[in-house]
Amino acid sequence: ARYYYDGGIAPHVTGYVLNVPAERLEEYQRLGYTGDEKIGYSGLEAWGEQYLAGTHSADLYVKDLQGQVLTRIASADPKPAQSIYTTINSQLQYWLQQSMGDNVGAIVVMERDTSKVIAMVSSPGFDQNVFVGPSYTAYSIAEVTQNPLNPMYNRATQGVYPPGSIFKVVSMAAALETGVFTKDYPYLCDSLWYELDGVVLKDWTYDKGYESSGMLTLQQGLMRSCNPWFYHIGYTLWNDGYRTAIPDVAAGFGLGKKTGIEIPEFEGNLNMTPSDVYDYVQMSIGQSTLQNSPLQIANFIAAVGNGGTLHQPTVVERIGLVGNDPVYEFEPKEIGQLPVTPENLEAIREAMKMVIWNPSGTANFQFKNFSYNVAGKTGTAENPLGKSHAWFAGYSYEENPDLPDIAVAVILENAGEGSEMAAPLFRRVVSLYFSGMKNAGGTMPWEEAPYIPAQPDED
Repeated sequence: ARYYYDGGIAPHVTGYVLNVPAERLEEYQRLGYTGDEKIGYSGLEAWGEQYLAGTHSADLYVKDLQGQVLTRIASADPKPAQSIYTTINSQLQYWLQQSMGDNVGAIVVMERDTSKVIAMVSSPGFDQNVFVGPSYTAYSIAEVTQNPLNPMYNRATQGVYPPGSIFKVVSMAAALETGVFTKDYPYLCDSLWYELDGVVLKDWTYDKGYESSGMLTLQQGLMRSCNPWFYHIGYTLWNDGYRTAIPDVAAGFGLGKKTGIEIPEFEGNLNMTPSDVYDYVQMSIGQSTLQNSPLQIANFIAAVGNGGTLHQPTVVERIGLVGNDPVYEFEPKEIGQLPVTPENLEAIREAMKMVIWNPSGTANFQFKNFSYNVAGKTGTAENPLGKSHAWFAGYSYEENPDLPDIAVAVILENAGEGSEMAAPLFRRVVSLYFSGMKNAGGTMPWEEAPYIPAQPDED
């Protein structure tokens, strides 16, 4: 039996169970099922079926042509079902689910130094109880499965999006690692960019009607998220023969491949051979054909924050019988090192701190008088089908021995500016986590008070 508490906490992680589908009955009978059980059908319910189901007892007999038993040649004793303990912090998960309002998107929160996932929100969510128990009706299932917003789709691991300016962290790493640029290299960040013949590209300040950012170092270019600075990086690296430097570094950051987490995920897209200089210039600001999941983004941000180690994300803490020693217990698993020297990585980390703490940083206005040490990057990803996607990704560096530091990625689909819409959610994640859920970190743009959606204007 199953009952999913409070209409589903982390439903995309936990998954749900179903009766054995008729078309798979023989398959499960060959595995020793009788056919009247419920089986894990998604999420950890499906991944951990071998642990959660236990094993039936069985006897193997030889019979004669008349069906009479001649001998028993083998037997197997039943094995009890084991429990899976997740890494999810249920309180943090609950309050973040309550924080999404009507937004479509995802939040991934993981321990910075291990990639243990402590919250994974995909919005909209769904109530897994519609598949079991008294809530099981054709109508209730149709409400979930036929919803045009596809609430059963895990946007945290399977949703892949252009990363926008979050990707400038990767482009900065490539710029430094080639040796073509240094952290103090100066460049004029104007409102319009003309270096590529026949093409005029814009900075975000142009559309906002702001003055251009002026002369900036590379670190300041990341701090201001200056598009022309990163167009210039792509243009220069292409012309200097470093035509795969950016995707090569991106691959080293874990993009374009699965992370290895237990639940279903998509690898997204990373074009290792950009077709021309324009494609390369667009890639340098996180556009072109780039497609990355929030999980991938959170994982490489964690690696930036912890000094360069990529870990395999997990949502499984331990597995075992209640009261017995576990058969599995989580330990961090290293899957790579960022292809960045310690000196260059520190330059990137300094620039990400400037995004938050420098008065000219793109997220500074969201973190006035903020109590916790954080670094981050805003992102606004162009979307040809509508309004831009809002991104924010960052990490903490509290270095509290009793509370691990975290890395966070937030995306809100078609929500607009990352600094305006996604950064407040990052602020809430950090505030809730380090305050023991007591401090909500202010009000979100769509709330009238923490967790209370604003009422629409009456016109």
